[in-house]
Amino acid sequence: MSTRTESSEAALALCEQRMADTFGMSSEERDDEHALGPVSLAYLRNSIALIENSGINEKIMQWDGEARTSTAGRKRVLPLTAILPIMLLHIQMGRGVVYLDIANTLHRRFGTKHFELLGIPNKPSDKMDWYHRFWRGLKQILGHIDPYPFPLDGRMKAGDYAARLADFTHGEGKEQHERNLDRIDWLCNQLVLASARTMPKEFLRQYQGNCAIDASLIAVQGRQNPTNLELNRSNPDPFSGRYRRGGKHDGKGAKTDIAGYEVETATTVWNRPSESELFPSVVTAISFHKPGMLVGHGMKLIERHKAAFGLDRFLVMADRAYNNSRIETFHIPARKAGVELVIDYRAKDLGLQGAYADLYLVDGNWHVRSLPQKLIDATKDLVELEKSRSEFERFDYNQKRAALLARLKNRSHYRMTAKGLPDPDGYQRFTYPTESPVPHTSLDGKKSIMIPLLIPEKTVKAKEPGGKSRVLQPLKHLQRFAYMGEEWSSHYGMRNLVEASNSRFKDANQEDLGNTKKRSGRGFSSNYLVTALAISSFNLRSIAAFILKLRDKAVEKPIRARRRKDENKRPLARLVTAQAAAPPG
Repeated sequence: MSTRTESSEAALALCEQRMADTFGMSSEERDDEHALGPVSLAYLRNSIALIENSGINEKIMQWDGEARTSTAGRKRVLPLTAILPIMLLHIQMGRGVVYLDIANTLHRRFGTKHFELLGIPNKPSDKMDWYHRFWRGLKQILGHIDPYPFPLDGRMKAGDYAARLADFTHGEGKEQHERNLDRIDWLCNQLVLASARTMPKEFLRQYQGNCAIDASLIAVQGRQNPTNLELNRSNPDPFSGRYRRGGKHDGKGAKTDIAGYEVETATTVWNRPSESELFPSVVTAISFHKPGMLVGHGMKLIERHKAAFGLDRFLVMADRAYNNSRIETFHIPARKAGVELVIDYRAKDLGLQGAYADLYLVDGNWHVRSLPQKLIDATKDLVELEKSRSEFERFDYNQKRAALLARLKNRSHYRMTAKGLPDPDGYQRFTYPTESPVPHTSLDGKKSIMIPLLIPEKTVKAKEPGGKSRVLQPLKHLQRFAYMGEEWSSHYGMRNLVEASNSRFKDANQEDLGNTKKRSGRGFSSNYLVTALAISSFNLRSIAAFILKLRDKAVEKPIRARRRKDENKRPLARLVTAQAAAPPG
């Protein structure tokens, strides 16, 4: 047996061992189970194990016990501990969380073994019995974690909605609101984290902590609620917001706005851009809110991600929505948490972004003040060139673009060099460049300088008459790599992983989270819970796909014979191996 063949067999054996350790079955058995539909015992076992490992059911039973005033009453046929595994099972099989379909599963698709695994007595019942049992159980769970318990069976009047909202957030209901908000955040993040930790430990050991964060629409059925609180609600889910594309995604009242919520996700990205085969990309933390209500949620994602993996220092890739947050709610706590950002800028924020001592902050990096103005303005000029691209011939455009990129590269001679990582207070030491074309001597003659977390803001007057002045706060723009350089481009490009995951858990052939018809429940809590379960299902699927990808790359592939050509390099007819003629009878 050849070494190549032995290597392929070893890769197959390792893949199957990983599948068995992670999912309790081989890759072939998993495919078979998926084909069977929602009666899959293996998928049900996976769902039960994930919920148990998360510790959620113990908490649900604790909360239920604390809320009970009496032990009287009928014993539940469908225990509360069975509700979430059934929902996760349905999502894994691509059926969503449609209550009547779940009732159908309990009535027609489950067998004795399914009921045993879930602790459900197999009593003669019809479909509607199961429907009401499931709905009562889910309603009971949501009652313990719902921070916005609005009525969901009609369209609320403006006065009623405003009064209830005020009670939840500022009145007598504030304590319960805050408690339940903590509960649902914990529960949903435990689900997601438990699914991420399902991956083999060898993968987890290689992960160094980098992540990307982003937000995605979770649409709901029905019309958009008005932005004016003095108007009656238009949607049976009175708390749902309006989503628009662009900006902060906060709908302003246009007909094109979409009714719904936003989920924010933190997703693992590679340690370095080229290291895509060490571990799968999975979601590790989530947050849920009305569209555009971003304040504080990005930092919550970072805190949860950091705590989940016990991180000290790591990179976070984020889009402009986070970069434009208030420094008090994002940049300051993020830097103190050991985060270095990889970010993009609006056109108006390019170029000079701050000053300290004898230094300028230009496009996120510190430079000595001898940096020429034409290098400071290189990114602005590049943006202007892109805007006027249609005015140039291709050759002229490419030539101008190459010249501007060369300017960007020339900034490196004036760039300060980070000496170590930021300290716990966000301070960081930098050394002065020694080979800048224009010699620069520091103000105090020292070779390095400690730059504090916060630098007093500076107002810069507009260059053009009538233009707006700019308030410069360096911390708002500070980032790890040289903007638009090779390192920045390759690291910022990994932000595609969070965008891809946000797209993949809406895949119509899989979790289908973007399909409002596959979510029967209304309200903030129901949509948050189903979103967390769908993302957990996506994580399990991503881990399985990654294991199989490693197997397929390691397995020996047949070598294709090169096709012969004639003297004019035209392909000749393929040779067919002739079968030996049978001996005469």
